[in-house]
Amino acid sequence: MTDRDIIHDLIAAAGRLASGDGWGRVSLAAAAREAGVTLSAARALAPDLVGLFAALAERADIAAAAALDAHAEPEPANRLFDAAMARFDALIPVRDFVASFYKHARRDPVALARLAPIRARTIASLLEVSDIPSSGPQGARRMIALGRIWGRAFDVWLNDGPEQAKTMAELDQGVRKSEHLWGATATAEAPTPESASTP
Repeated sequence: MTDRDIIHDLIAAAGRLASGDGWGRVSLAAAAREAGVTLSAARALAPDLVGLFAALAERADIAAAAALDAHAEPEPANRLFDAAMARFDALIPVRDFVASFYKHARRDPVALARLAPIRARTIASLLEVSDIPSSGPQGARRMIALGRIWGRAFDVWLNDGPEQAKTMAELDQGVRKSEHLWGATATAEAPTPESASTP
């Protein structure tokens, strides 16, 4: 069994347990028992449920990079759109888990705070694999802008159909609206940061 298989089994098990008992009563050990996975194998991948989500996010970030390995558009905005959609595609099989866990996390300040760095890594990764620098003053503007774009698209994606048409439209609109930021000479004022309530 691969690490990916174990992660998906743990996610499925955690989702089943949460549907009956709520996320507040679900632990990594309980998910491992439910999934028929040894605790040591589960712990090797994640220390807890937030860590499990982080492992899932990391694999989705890698899927975004793989999409650009296969085909990278010449325009930065197109690369960024393709990378973000590849990430959404990778999360489709576990969308119910993602939606349920984030509904829980938004009511849990500690979980929400721990998810914020995962979200920031995702935003930086999407920029970097799209060959758009995320460091320096320009990088900061890009991080803030893409964070807002990703958050809006994520909220649409949670309730979108299997074709993800609404997600694509929302993402495309956001990326195009901020297209001036993705080139080498971003000069726009940084937008006001929003709450990191979405991944």
